[in-house]
Amino acid sequence: MRILFLTGGGDIGGAKTHILSLASRLKEKNDLRLVAFRPGEFANSAEEAGLSVTVFDAALVTRDLRGLVRLFDEFAPEVVHCHGAKANMMGALLKTRRKSAAYITTLHSDYKKDYAHSPIKQLIYGGINARALRRMDDYVTVSDDLARRMIEAGFPPQSLFPIVNGLDFSKENPATDRAAYFEKLGLPYETGDVVAGFAARLTAVKDVSTLLRGFAKASETSPRLKLVIAGEGEQRPMLESLAKELGIADRVCFAGWVKDMDSLLSAVDWIVLSSLTEGFPYTIVEGARAGLPILSTAVGGIPTLIRSGETGLLFAPGDVDALASHLTALAESAELREKLGAAVRAEAKEKFSLSTMCAMQEGIYQTVLRRKARPRRDGVVVCGAYGKGNAGDDAIQKAVVQEMRRLDPDMPVTVVTRKPAETRLAERVDAVYTFDFPALWRRFSRCRLYLNGGGSLIQDVTSSRSLYYYLATLRLAKRRGAAVFMYGCGIGPVEKPMNRRLAAGVISKNVDCISLREALSMEELSRMGVKGPEIFLAADPAMSLFPAPADRVDEAMAAEGLAAGESYLCFCLRDWKGGDRAPLFAQVARDAYRRHGLIPVFLAAEWPRDRAISHHTAGLLQVEGVPCRVVDHPYPVEVVIGLLGRMRTVVAMRLHALIFAASQGVPIVGVSYDVKVEGFMRSVESDSWLLLEELDVSRLSALIDGALEGQGVSRELKELLARRETKNRAAAARLLGLPFDETPQKEGM
Repeated sequence: MRILFLTGGGDIGGAKTHILSLASRLKEKNDLRLVAFRPGEFANSAEEAGLSVTVFDAALVTRDLRGLVRLFDEFAPEVVHCHGAKANMMGALLKTRRKSAAYITTLHSDYKKDYAHSPIKQLIYGGINARALRRMDDYVTVSDDLARRMIEAGFPPQSLFPIVNGLDFSKENPATDRAAYFEKLGLPYETGDVVAGFAARLTAVKDVSTLLRGFAKASETSPRLKLVIAGEGEQRPMLESLAKELGIADRVCFAGWVKDMDSLLSAVDWIVLSSLTEGFPYTIVEGARAGLPILSTAVGGIPTLIRSGETGLLFAPGDVDALASHLTALAESAELREKLGAAVRAEAKEKFSLSTMCAMQEGIYQTVLRRKARPRRDGVVVCGAYGKGNAGDDAIQKAVVQEMRRLDPDMPVTVVTRKPAETRLAERVDAVYTFDFPALWRRFSRCRLYLNGGGSLIQDVTSSRSLYYYLATLRLAKRRGAAVFMYGCGIGPVEKPMNRRLAAGVISKNVDCISLREALSMEELSRMGVKGPEIFLAADPAMSLFPAPADRVDEAMAAEGLAAGESYLCFCLRDWKGGDRAPLFAQVARDAYRRHGLIPVFLAAEWPRDRAISHHTAGLLQVEGVPCRVVDHPYPVEVVIGLLGRMRTVVAMRLHALIFAASQGVPIVGVSYDVKVEGFMRSVESDSWLLLEELDVSRLSALIDGALEGQGVSRELKELLARRETKNRAAAARLLGLPFDETPQKEGM
């Protein structure tokens, strides 16, 4: 692979370490050249590392650009990888003239705050950099938190690649004579002193003033505490004045830029950072490699390595008191320093090695080159009743996206939802607002397949308007040249004769394939007179989802006051026409508690719509002294599945609460207000359900008793439903012209 690195040439600190470490390792297997737009220490260090370096340092940008174009034509890179604002600008200009390469940039920090110390520089340099970034094809971020911030700023989620900051952990730090080293820096030092080290730019975003105030407070109880501040920046004069004002100037050394970081790390007792925002600073990994405890603000990607009390200590940005407390604890306990230092080194060595970073970067290059070669008409648009807070519809969205990625990890996926911003962050896909028809027109014009994704979308019980909307999308997608697949859906009820005729006509003419989650929907399509599409029985897409890891479910259980050793009867209720049924459910729950010792739990499957009836029913029980719980937070779908898996039995009106519980082998009792609930219970060959209009205390209590005596949905039926669900993916693969792997998905993938 031919890789062209573009750098500003003034790179220092963590950025310099990242670029040189990465380039040195990548050149072992690839043809790599490095361009610096400034002569000096960085370019010299790159040459010393054995890299092929070209320096462009003309007074005019246009002259540098002409030289860069000539180098591009000579070298013919497949990838142009930019590092820093100046490199981004030059890379964006180069792309206007040479488009054959993939253009990538690495972001080490929030680009909006890089020039926060100077409004003029923010306006000029920050503005140029922001425009240049929008010209890049793909983005590497040094933490997932930074990737999230980029998504929030409107960058395409599928073009963002988080990466670790890696170091060579086989390297040993040199032994250092602490007294001689600190004397050289100008810090008074005596045997028994403990010294904290800070290494970063002295800018507003690093919040060194909070560090000085916390240090001054800690010094009152720890007189042997000292501080070395390694770095330069526009705030240095102000910080030096603040140190004098706080009376700590004799304990704080402003060392300027320290070229020999290894010696500094060998001399200090721990590393401290007070930043307001970060990506993932190299100082953290360098300190971890040296076996030093890390004391830092809990910002950016830092908490991915530092867990407070285990691999370091964390505090909130600006919290002087917490910082002072942590400084004191480290100063007073050598045992704590040794414990935290050993723990962070062990974890960093496993997760943040140089080889891991380089392997990730090469994988990113391969991915972006594959994507660049894809055809213009590509990808899938997924549309359903998404973004309304319904756990079932959210589960369908997540499941469909996961299944499409399983078919082709590089395939562009767009989700049509009421909450596009949330979807971009949660699923890392493109997303458009449900009623943004110009955006839908553009996506349908470029996609290969439209998935009308799951749920009972073809119905007019809630309203005719939603039916007309989904029928319109089917027709629009087909007119714009996409294949159309109604994916794992339920049909009906469609009650109005005009709506039935309209739906039958649109579906017959515009849909290529329909997979259904239960047999009743197939019967309904037949009665409507739908002809033309391929129609087959599959299962609800949500059957492919797995619960969250056990520790996340444990956390949710604890947060809701649910003890691990108790037995719970879960109710997932919803308001429905026909009167207040809360007293009836409360009586059933009270009887189950008294007869079986089951504590009632009310879980709002559609949040916040189901909260009212959950609290109302729980309130009736509390008046009678029956202990109960209301799960009152909008947890992610995988956590909801995990919570339902911890229940002894689940009684639900919500279809997907039944599906989630059944997928976990939990006995279920259905209360059918809609044909889809009845259809699912029949599909799992269960008689443990009754119609809402037939609901009474004795019948529902009897069904709960029967469920408790049984073992839930049988393993054979669960496996049958899982096999049926794979038919959805197989049909999508066929419509996309992709190979299909029938291997069952394993939990945790």
